[in-house]
Amino acid sequence: MVGLRDGCVLFYEPSNANLTFNSAEIYSKSSKTNPPDSKVSPAPCSKEEASCDTNLILKVRRDRTCGEWLSCISSRMVWDKTAGKYQESCDAYGRCDLLSGSGASSKCGHPHS
Repeated sequence: MVGLRDGCVLFYEPSNANLTFNSAEIYSKSSKTNPPDSKVSPAPCSKEEASCDTNLILKVRRDRTCGEWLSCISSRMVWDKTAGKYQESCDAYGRCDLLSGSGASSKCGHPHS
């Protein structure tokens, strides 16, 4: 089960070459639940699908205030057939220590290299 509200999130584990989940599709499905971002069953994608971008589900606990975090620093638009529209899919993550904007439109305001 995957859902940001409950801390069950998708990750890419580089030591495992098998990309089995489409994060944009799963998070889109989860965002439409009530309450939003509740857990949903992650449907695995086939090896032929270019939209497969993650391969690990981790349970995370939000018990700290972060001085730095990982933020998307490079992205591309990917067609989300579930939502029927293009969604932003992150290609690369980097360190960030300042948030710019708010809500879903927030971005890293001060990336570190």
